[in-house]
Amino acid sequence: MIGLLGTSATIRQKYVDDLEAEFAAGKRLLRHACPELVAAAEAKLRGEPTDPAVFRTAADGLRSQPGGAEIDTVVLACTHFPLVADELRAAFGSNVAFVDGAEGIAR
Repeated sequence: MIGLLGTSATIRQKYVDDLEAEFAAGKRLLRHACPELVAAAEAKLRGEPTDPAVFRTAADGLRSQPGGAEIDTVVLACTHFPLVADELRAAFGSNVAFVDGAEGIAR
């Protein structure tokens, strides 16, 4: 099971649908909008503390969906999100792999 974290706009984009069809055919993709991760990433860049609850909320947003407990891969579909990948790993647990989508997003 694949989870996708992005902004509200990103998770609704047609290009995400196209990427899902091309690269996740036959798989189930759960999407969750978590714009609060942008603010957390920017705070971290400024050296400010981040609230661990923000990362738990993002994880819970995917995990609470039907089939969410089976997520083993999470796509970070925002250029900011890799900045808080360590915090997200802690929230999701060590059995989840992360895909950094920043390079593809930038293209």
